[in-house]
Amino acid sequence: MIPCGLVLHRRMGTAVLVYGLLAASGILWAVLAGRSPLWLRAEDAWLSGWLPSTAARTGLSLALGLGVALLAVRGTRVLVQRTAWAKRLHIELRGMVGPLTGAAIAFFSLTSGFVEELFFRGAMQPALGVVLTSLVFGAVHVGPTRAFLPWTAW
Repeated sequence: MIPCGLVLHRRMGTAVLVYGLLAASGILWAVLAGRSPLWLRAEDAWLSGWLPSTAARTGLSLALGLGVALLAVRGTRVLVQRTAWAKRLHIELRGMVGPLTGAAIAFFSLTSGFVEELFFRGAMQPALGVVLTSLVFGAVHVGPTRAFLPWTAW
């Protein structure tokens, strides 16, 4: 039997490899297109019209991101407790990734969130547009069973 820590270590190593390749692809795609994948130029940002300061835009973005994250975490817990479909999805996801520590959950969440934003929003969206990029993003998040449909839709 393989110890849980070894399996988790392998998963984290695989995640670093996969997300490293995805990040490098996003950076290369954006740079070859003459853009930065990490930030919008001030004249491209929709916030620049009413929040001209980069610090103010960054602060607002961070606050909104944290707020949405907290609502998503809390909302997920409530849904898992109160709805059959969310319970099924929770069980399926847990079966797929196994038991994770809080640190591992934070690692996977932060890594996937940052790299997916870098690739999909920083490189793909300016090239293909928001609709096509959203469809591709949803398509790569299709799970192996019908229980994953709410996850894909989200």
